[in-house]
Amino acid sequence: MKLVIENACIEGIDLAGKTTLYTNIHKRTGWRYNIQDRGVLSMLVYASLNRRNTAVHERHLEVYLKNLNNIIVVLQPKWETIEERYNARGDEEQDLESLKKLHKLFEVVVSKIKDAPNVFLIDEDEESKMTFQACQFIKRYENNFGENCASHVHELVTASTKNELQGVEWHTEFKSSDIDFMSMQCSGILRDPDEGEYYKRILTELFTNIDDEMQGKGNGVAQKVVTSRRFIYTDDSCISLIHGQCREGSTDMNIRIVCRSTNVTKTLPLDAKFFVLACGKFIQMLDPGMNRVVRLHVTLNSAHLIA
Repeated sequence: MKLVIENACIEGIDLAGKTTLYTNIHKRTGWRYNIQDRGVLSMLVYASLNRRNTAVHERHLEVYLKNLNNIIVVLQPKWETIEERYNARGDEEQDLESLKKLHKLFEVVVSKIKDAPNVFLIDEDEESKMTFQACQFIKRYENNFGENCASHVHELVTASTKNELQGVEWHTEFKSSDIDFMSMQCSGILRDPDEGEYYKRILTELFTNIDDEMQGKGNGVAQKVVTSRRFIYTDDSCISLIHGQCREGSTDMNIRIVCRSTNVTKTLPLDAKFFVLACGKFIQMLDPGMNRVVRLHVTLNSAHLIA
C-alpha cells in the first residue's frame, strides 16, 4: 500500500538553496512530483516579518499538514552560511538585517512543526547531500506509509501539542490483486479481545448491504453492474462510514472511510488494519476477477490522544 504524494513544498530562508534543490529533485525523480518553491510556511514567516495578521496562515499550515499526502522539506542552513552567500552574491529582496530576522523566524516556526511526520528538516549545506537526503525522505515516506500510517498520525497529533486534531486525512493506492496477502497480514485483529467483535459486526453489515443492493432489496432493482453509488455502510460509532465505488469506464475502485472519533494511541493501529479488511470485502464482492487500482481515502474527523 503506497501513499500518493500530492504536494511537496520546499521551504526556507532566502539563499538557503531552495531553487537548486527544487531543480535537482525534479531531475533525479524524472519530474514525478508536484513541487512548490515556497508555500504556506513561508506565507506565515513573511507575514510575521511584515507584522501582518498571522492567524489565517497558521490555520493554512495546520490544514496543509493534516493532509498526510502533503510534505514539507525545510532547508535550514546555519546563519554563517547565509551570511557568506549574501556577501558573495547579494539578494534582490533582502539585506543582512532582514535575513537575520528571517533566519530567526524560520527557526521559531519550524521548531513547532519539525516533529510532524510529513516535515523533513535539512541543515546540510552541500548540494549533493541535500538532494540525496530529500529524495531518500520522499521515497521512504511514500513507500512505507501503509505500514506506518497509525504511527504517523500519532506523531502528527503529538507534534501539534494538542490533544486532538480534526480532519486528518490521507489516501493510499494498491493493486486489488494484492488484497489476499494484505488481508492475511491484518486478519488477526478480528481476534482482538477489545475490538474484534466490533470489526466483525461492521464486516457482516457491509457484506449484507452490498449483497442486498446487488439483489435489488433496497430499491427493487438488482444491480447487474458494480457501478451503484449505494454500496455503503453507515453507523454512529467510531468507524462511521465506508463507501465503495467502481465507476463505469474506469479501472479504478475508490473506497472512502470516515471515522467519527479515533483514539490514535489505542485503536488506530488496529483500525488501520481493519481498513484493509474492509477494502478486501469490496474487492471480494464487487470485482474479484479484476486487477484494479484501489484508492483508499481515510478521514479522521477527530484524531485524539485521550478518550
